[in-house]
Amino acid sequence: MIISTIYILVVLFTKYYYHNILLLPCNILICFLFLLIAVKQDDENQSLKSRLKDTEEEKTRLQRTISVQQSQNEKYKMLSQEANKKSEGLQQEELEHLKRVQKQAATSQSATEVRLNRALEEAERYKVELNKLKQSNKMHIEAAKMLSFTEEEFMKALEWGNY
Repeated sequence: MIISTIYILVVLFTKYYYHNILLLPCNILICFLFLLIAVKQDDENQSLKSRLKDTEEEKTRLQRTISVQQSQNEKYKMLSQEANKKSEGLQQEELEHLKRVQKQAATSQSATEVRLNRALEEAERYKVELNKLKQSNKMHIEAAKMLSFTEEEFMKALEWGNY
């Protein structure tokens, strides 16, 4: 493209300045100057196009990365929510289990206290009964002692009467 542009410019200037040959080299220099400017602008355009292409590729790559990261973020949010639900469920189950265990322990303790109180009442009754039996035994022993003295005296009296 640049070569064809140069050729066209050279042909135009040579036809236009054919009658004045002295001006031709100056016009050719101007033509080359314009051509150099055009080439430089073309190079800059190519460079800018290349940078634009690179930037668009980078943009596309970054958009894909963002998309992947957003999907991972959503995935991790869902996993986190599921884990929180499971954790809450397990905590609730454990709380209910602890309440049941506590209720069972309270019931067991209450039953044990009732049995203990009954055993204490029974022990108190036995103690009272034992005291009554001790008193009764004491009375029987005293009565037996008195009876044994009386019997001895009676025997002595009988023996005395025989003499």
